[in-house]
Amino acid sequence: MILKRAKINNFKQFEGEHTLEFNTDGKVTVIYGYNGYGKTRLHSFFYWLLYGNDRDGEAIYNKPSMRRSFQGDTVDIRGELEFEHNGRDHHFVRETTYKKGSNRVIKSNNFVRLRRADEYGNYQHIDEPELYIKDVLPEELSDYFFFDGEGMANELLGEKTGRNHKELKEAVNTIFGLKLYENAMSHIGTIDRKNNAIYELSRRKKDTNGKYKASTYQKFMTDKAEERDTIKQELEKDKKEKAEKQARKDKLSEQIGQKDLGNKLNAERDNLKKENDRLQKRIDETISKTGKLIGETLSYYIVSKNIKNVQDLITRKIDENYVSGLDSRIINNILKKDNCICGNHISATERENLHRLLNMLPPHSYSSIFYDYKAQAEQRLEGSKEAIEQISNIIENVTNYYDDINNNNERIEEIDSELSRLENIQQLVQERKELEKHITQLEEKMDQKNAKISELNTLVKSAEKKYREALKNNEANREITEKIEFLETCRQEINKRYEEYRNYYHKQLESNIREMIDKMLSVKREIQLNDNYTLTVSDKFGSTSLSAGQAAIISFAYIGGILNTLKNLNVKYVSQAYPLVLDAPLSHLDDDHIKNVFQHLPQFADQIIIFSKEQIDNMVEEDNSPYKYQIKTNAEANKSIVEEYKGEEYFIDQNVRRIQ
Repeated sequence: MILKRAKINNFKQFEGEHTLEFNTDGKVTVIYGYNGYGKTRLHSFFYWLLYGNDRDGEAIYNKPSMRRSFQGDTVDIRGELEFEHNGRDHHFVRETTYKKGSNRVIKSNNFVRLRRADEYGNYQHIDEPELYIKDVLPEELSDYFFFDGEGMANELLGEKTGRNHKELKEAVNTIFGLKLYENAMSHIGTIDRKNNAIYELSRRKKDTNGKYKASTYQKFMTDKAEERDTIKQELEKDKKEKAEKQARKDKLSEQIGQKDLGNKLNAERDNLKKENDRLQKRIDETISKTGKLIGETLSYYIVSKNIKNVQDLITRKIDENYVSGLDSRIINNILKKDNCICGNHISATERENLHRLLNMLPPHSYSSIFYDYKAQAEQRLEGSKEAIEQISNIIENVTNYYDDINNNNERIEEIDSELSRLENIQQLVQERKELEKHITQLEEKMDQKNAKISELNTLVKSAEKKYREALKNNEANREITEKIEFLETCRQEINKRYEEYRNYYHKQLESNIREMIDKMLSVKREIQLNDNYTLTVSDKFGSTSLSAGQAAIISFAYIGGILNTLKNLNVKYVSQAYPLVLDAPLSHLDDDHIKNVFQHLPQFADQIIIFSKEQIDNMVEEDNSPYKYQIKTNAEANKSIVEEYKGEEYFIDQNVRRIQ
């Protein structure tokens, strides 16, 4: 199965229709999304579309939208998937309708359709489309192709996971085709279990003369076997509960040990706040000084551009009013007297005109004032060039201050998120104490159940022996006995083949996982693949402690090891092509480890679609990822859209990530 195109319509917070196209030639498709934007929910869309269930148990309709609707309104959630399988194109559709009732939302319709193209490209309807999909990609294997890296890392690393390791074992056995052998052995069965071939044959035997009927022993035997199997199932549940409580206890111990971390985070947060205050004060002071500098520089710069115009105006003014031959000394002498040199009396108007004319002559003339100003303006203009360069530098510095503040605010948000997870230490200590008490009680119950299982095994074997004695070989029973012996021989041979293949696959898988870990992980680790397919990973000192980044690398190495093993063995599920859709915890990895993942994992996966909150443009070459998308959301994070990736601005500017 290679995915070609998906259409999402009204699935969870993705209102309306959204289309994704995927690389089908071995290149990586990247879908970017910050935490809370709907990345994991979009990843879960594929599981719902193929199998009809939500992996996280959430409602698939948009709750805020449904709350705004009226009673009787309906909403259609629709998904479409175009994929290629066995050289044929397929088109799969699932549509579910929900109707708003008086006090609850009702699922009113579920429509599924699958069409497959023939050799001429004509599409034909496929009967029982859901069975067809499960045959193409069995649901129990979906976790390994629609891959939650962080959850998978928890499942793989042993007893601290809280997961049922039986599920992991069954899934891996199914991938390697070993489930067929298990089913065959279960169908042949044994005498002490009902609903199998040997049990049904044994019921046909006739009693010989004896103190008790064979049927009496058989009933006792099967009753005790059923009781034993029931206790075994309860024991498995107890083991799972213990593992979950142990995982929680270990988590609490880790959080209790993080008390100092909380203090360090608070101190870091306070320092960042103080740094932001210092930066903002510096910005305010800089802007204030810059405003004054701009005012002074700009005025001289503007005036200097108009000096020539002013000079022309003043020259014309002087030409209009200036009397040739006059100078200031002559006019001052005339003004000291009452009569003009011509003998006539100087009137008040004439005296005023003489004063005006005097003002136009040096040293206080228009032209002298102008030339004084011009000299100063040219000097200031020369200085303004240097000031403009200073202003440019100041603007750059202020921009850098704002960038530092934004980076600090992002770190403060991260710290607040981490601090919210560090609960009250006393409450944690009390909870851990209660868990330890429950774990002890569970262990006591498990010991009692193991003792009871041992007792029942003894009773079952004793009853089987008496049952066989009661069915001595007469002519009627001999033929049935031969058939049972034949089936038991078949079962033994199948079991022999099963163990041979299982041991071989186990050895190959362990070797391939080790090889992948050595390639992807920068530090040396020893690994052991356990019988239930969990991993024990340790350093040279025997410590099994792993960082979140190391655990993530191991999850990638595990799935890469499975794919590599299957490629080499040409097993059914990977003899054809299948997608690997990763919700990857890349935030735990440094750049070198991310490069290692993208260098080695595509060698074994025919198609990779990766969901990431980290920018990995420089990790995935442009030619190797022509299809990239980004998820945007609104301020309430209850409505999202997915669109073509616009570039690194998505990670720089929050407005680019928001639906306006």
